Amino acid sequence: MAQTALSLPRSALPTILFLSVPGLLAASALAGSAAPPRDGAEPGTDANGRAIEEVIVYARRREESLQTVPVALDALDAQMFFRRGLYQLADVTAQSASVHLEQGSVPQDINLNIRGLTPTRGRPNMAVLLDGIDITTEAMITSGGTLLIDPLLFDVEQIEIVKGPQHALYGRSAFAGAISYKTRGPGDTFAYAIETDIGNYGQQMIRGRVSGPVLGDTLRLGVSAATWNHDGFYDSPITGGDLGDRSGSSGAITFALEPSREWAVQGRLSYEESEFGIQPQGHPAPDASFAMPASALGPVVDPSVTAILGIRGTPPSAGDLTISNSDNPRTGREYPGSSQEVLRATLDVTREFDNLGGLGRAQFISLTHLASADSFQYQDFNAFGRADDLPAFGEIWIDNETRLFSQEIRLQSAGDGPLTWTVGAEYWEENRETLNGGVTCLTYAPPFLSADIAPNCGPFVAAVGTTLPRNSDLWTRDIEHWAAFGLVGWAFNDHWELTFEARYVDEQLEVSGPDLDNSIIDPLGIFGGGSVLFPVPAGQVLASQDDSFVAPKATLQYTISDNAMTYFSLAQGIKPAGISTVNGGGGTFQPEQGRFDREQVIVYELGAKTDLFNRRLRVNGALFLQDFTDKQVTSQVPDANGFLVARVLNADAEVYGAELDVTLLATDRLSLQAGYTFLESEFTDFTQLTSSAGAIAYAGGCEVVTTTAGRSTCRVDFTGNDLERVPRHSFVGIVNYTDQLTANSNWFAEVQTTFRDERFSNQSNLLRFDSYWLTDLRLGVASGNWEAMAYVDNLFDDETIRDGFNTGGYINDFSLAGATFVLPDSAQFYLPPPRAFGLRASYSFGR
Repeated sequence: MAQTALSLPRSALPTILFLSVPGLLAASALAGSAAPPRDGAEPGTDANGRAIEEVIVYARRREESLQTVPVALDALDAQMFFRRGLYQLADVTAQSASVHLEQGSVPQDINLNIRGLTPTRGRPNMAVLLDGIDITTEAMITSGGTLLIDPLLFDVEQIEIVKGPQHALYGRSAFAGAISYKTRGPGDTFAYAIETDIGNYGQQMIRGRVSGPVLGDTLRLGVSAATWNHDGFYDSPITGGDLGDRSGSSGAITFALEPSREWAVQGRLSYEESEFGIQPQGHPAPDASFAMPASALGPVVDPSVTAILGIRGTPPSAGDLTISNSDNPRTGREYPGSSQEVLRATLDVTREFDNLGGLGRAQFISLTHLASADSFQYQDFNAFGRADDLPAFGEIWIDNETRLFSQEIRLQSAGDGPLTWTVGAEYWEENRETLNGGVTCLTYAPPFLSADIAPNCGPFVAAVGTTLPRNSDLWTRDIEHWAAFGLVGWAFNDHWELTFEARYVDEQLEVSGPDLDNSIIDPLGIFGGGSVLFPVPAGQVLASQDDSFVAPKATLQYTISDNAMTYFSLAQGIKPAGISTVNGGGGTFQPEQGRFDREQVIVYELGAKTDLFNRRLRVNGALFLQDFTDKQVTSQVPDANGFLVARVLNADAEVYGAELDVTLLATDRLSLQAGYTFLESEFTDFTQLTSSAGAIAYAGGCEVVTTTAGRSTCRVDFTGNDLERVPRHSFVGIVNYTDQLTANSNWFAEVQTTFRDERFSNQSNLLRFDSYWLTDLRLGVASGNWEAMAYVDNLFDDETIRDGFNTGGYINDFSLAGATFVLPDSAQFYLPPPRAFGLRASYSFGR
């Protein structure tokens, strides 16, 4: 079946914007005058009682209806998790048209892209919360949000994807939004459930839970467990072993204690251990030629370097991409990949007040979190093939130990009056130790020794950790975070409400790293220092960075009727200044080069939510402008000697767009859901200094600049380019048909389709990922306590490469031309999952 990519011209933007929020406002004005229900029907339903169910969310840390909260968000419930097979963070983000997960060089390099905002350095752009507790962390050695932000979707009751800056109520990492998990607590009646998922490629999952009262209404307990395995979708062409496989198990104990009407205590202790095989990757050689700007020839680049190879256009399809994962030269088998163990404890204490000091009903809430996590990642770095055949090779070896502790207290109103308020404080602490034992082998030095006659890297790499000590470098990071936050909302009449919220943050960061580069295997002495196979253990360099700020948000809400509202919000997102620990797998810690300023964005948003036709049609939408007053980008600056050194600097950019979410009960049997996001992005001021031959040629221009030390370099300009990883159009649609099978059972068919438009890999706008459609099919039967279904994911076996990154250099082909070091750019691509099928079944009793 042929599939046609969605491609809308720029001229369609005014129509899209006109039809989204303004169209919603017009529909909202008519919502209150919609035809009344027929005789015998309850308000909000038709004569058959069929209507869109009310969704209760916790977006503002209190129970509210989705349709009354002036925040753009997507809500997913437990039934969606089972039917759609949502087991990890990537599955969750695939349910929203506004959020995308980007995978970097290793599993811990997870980047969340929301509304076109992708992190460059520092913490993720989205907070990840578990039962209201911030569990967001940041990787070391690589960028990304670490494995800790991707907990197994285990015993989760509801997920909310909240869009836009949400610092006040979601904490330090909610720069552009948040993903909030709410786990299932033990109910007040005996209940149990079991779920399983069995499919091809060795897919096996089984999880179960049991809970109920132990001491009447006073104490309830719950126990849950899960185990899973998947063989991976691809085999290594070198060893025949599995690639992308995963397995693990987890368990949790929960309790709910209510010693009196005023007090409620809930606790959870969970443990998860998991393993992830290496993702199948392809690493094609650069094949496009880029002319060197004439202005750079001579003063910056050797005149003989008139062109350089690189990457442009779109990747080949998975069927045309050769898997190039390297085997471990010590064993001839796959590298182990990644493993993780996480022990986590949370405690939620709530005290209810009937009348707190004359302020009416209120709640005091204490949230405590303690986590200990160990992760290990050991894999090839460049994915070029066998080390025994290569004169250049790299491997990643990262051992992380992370300890998290946080304590939040807040006091908030709990009544129905015109004034709502919240005040609170939070302490958040992270202690991380990372051992970096990655190595890079280079055995040739052009033009003196070419790649075709250089010795291969296999024996040199294999010796590390066996006959040679690995001498891993120690990196540490300690974060101490204090915050005070508050919210006050005033409904000054039946239609208008004004809300102001803010968070004050004070954060201290201490980082340490090695004082020498302990990663280069350099048998020929290419980098000086003699032909030393491996350096000695490194010492430590310590640095610190403090920052404090206030992040505000204001919202004006207008309630048109019981079924329609609109709002306007103005919010600021801030990520504090810091020190980069991204070193690409090797290098000394140079804190002054790694310092970066805070990143800031101001977001203007106009939204509307409305239920029409007796709640058979729900239309929610938003328009937004995200003004990057400071966007972190990688660049270079001259040091004291006039040499360029890498730095993270701030550029100006903007992203504007529209979101539209529609739910329609077309008939009593047929329902439709659709989410669409439009994004337009642009760097409004972004220039970069560089003397790299590749960077100059890829930028296509050079303004020669002389540093204070009299050295010539190029200023290249990316102003006007699209931001990295921003698709113009994204869509998620679901069609569900349900009908009666027997007196006690129904059958259903569900089709889900996802579209993601093309987007550029980085700011140069040369490599772009092609647009793609994905379609999933589900057929099942449900009756009371049980449900069974067959599924096919990627029904049409789409082979479009969806993820990857520019590597920054094709190290199998570098050369020297005079004083110019020529290193062509290349790219690394992840192969997508092919068509897969299986069976899911569940049985439950009670809640």
